[in-house]
Amino acid sequence: MAFNVSDVNVAEKSKEIKAFWKDHFTGWQEGKLDWFYLKNPQGKAKCWVITNEENGQIIGTVVVFPRYFYYSGKEILTGITGDFGVSKNYRILGPALKLQKNTLELCPKEGYQFLYGFPNTKSEPVQRRAGYTVIGASRRLVKVLDSKEYIQRKTGSALLAALISPIVNLGLKITGRENRSGVPGSYIVQTDLKFDAAFDTLWKKGREQFKLIGKRDSVFLNWRFGDCPFREYKLFAIREKETDQPDGYIVYYTEGQTAFIADMFARDMAASMDILLAGFLKYLRKSRLQSVSVLYFGRTDILTKLKQFGFSEREDRRNLVAYAGETNPHKDDFLKEENWYFFEADND
Repeated sequence: MAFNVSDVNVAEKSKEIKAFWKDHFTGWQEGKLDWFYLKNPQGKAKCWVITNEENGQIIGTVVVFPRYFYYSGKEILTGITGDFGVSKNYRILGPALKLQKNTLELCPKEGYQFLYGFPNTKSEPVQRRAGYTVIGASRRLVKVLDSKEYIQRKTGSALLAALISPIVNLGLKITGRENRSGVPGSYIVQTDLKFDAAFDTLWKKGREQFKLIGKRDSVFLNWRFGDCPFREYKLFAIREKETDQPDGYIVYYTEGQTAFIADMFARDMAASMDILLAGFLKYLRKSRLQSVSVLYFGRTDILTKLKQFGFSEREDRRNLVAYAGETNPHKDDFLKEENWYFFEADND
């Protein structure tokens, strides 16, 4: 059986691409195509499809979403690999590998400095075979705010959980690092999900403390979080009262009784992260959520700070992979975990 791989115009082929994903992969959000593929302020998505030459039917896709990074004092073009899938009847290595190898031509042919992805366990071997390198494993960290459900799950007793959890919760609150600090009176808290021009100033000041970080200006933030058609994001930001300048922010969403941190950034991570996390965790306790979860990959000092605030690592880990080409002089920097700063916001 012969297959054909081609890059396609997403706007012209949107109907066929949507149909492929809806038919073969439950849970794919239809609104993602118009929003993430076509309206990304950092560039429209590059999409490849593989078709059965006999009938022209789409049997697989892979997409690269443009993403600008700040690296060593300058802005560079990179790409997120995502929406990689092959229909069940054709899940042999050949078609999948053909798709992934086609993405590599973006480096350096079309100016992409590197490509990266966050594949599941089925996709990772294909990307590695195509030429991607595993940089390291992400960490899922969780902080318990209300222990009742956790105790009930471990003991199997609702009565015991009801009796013990108030004592445990009091201990968690008293010993929590957030209880020793908070948002000083010189700051105000912003919770409406709007990123004004002052967040551009925050980005320009804060980016210098990172070797490699995805662009987080107001245009990107408003699009990534404010325009998302299928998830309601929320904001916790601290702003200097005197100047109204934001000093840091956390973007999150809730599912059930858990808050998931999607992004976090501050002008000075060393100085502001304590204030930001302490204020955020105190704010969440008022909403009676049971836990806070965050996915992170990169610099160990950020990981250490999260653990100091009571976040514990879970076994849930996925590898981050990247491809920078064989001749890229910055390849070693791009493939070094300690240079990265990656949250859910940096994925598709």
